[in-house]
Amino acid sequence: MQSCDSSLIEAFLARYADADSAEQFAPLYEDQVLVGDPDSNQHISREQLLAGISARSELFAAIGYGGTTLASHSATWLGEHYCLASTTWSIPVRPRSSAPVTLTMASDFLLRRRGDELRIAAYLTRTSMLDELRRVGVLPGIGRH
Repeated sequence: MQSCDSSLIEAFLARYADADSAEQFAPLYEDQVLVGDPDSNQHISREQLLAGISARSELFAAIGYGGTTLASHSATWLGEHYCLASTTWSIPVRPRSSAPVTLTMASDFLLRRRGDELRIAAYLTRTSMLDELRRVGVLPGIGRH
């Protein structure tokens, strides 16, 4: 397997990190997307995915979401048309009800290449953001340990 064109991947991931609305995320996804986390996976339409992104903006406002920064990434071609990008993200939150905290979240993207354009065909998170927010005490639930 060969390495993905790093400049193409880095440009794509920068666009992903900078996106903060459903409209900005829309061109980054295929029409149908496999979405998975540790508990489940499902094949959904881009419109369903974007509706979920819009719905979580209320939660993000409540927890003082400070943007997402790409901490690290690696990428490998899986043939000529697909690339697997593994990423780690830093996500600072400043909730009113608890101390500021920075989450470190890992996710993997199966990117489909068409010419010089990449789109997400599968988005797989290694941990649930809601579970992480509960674990660090930002949301009710497990709390800090």
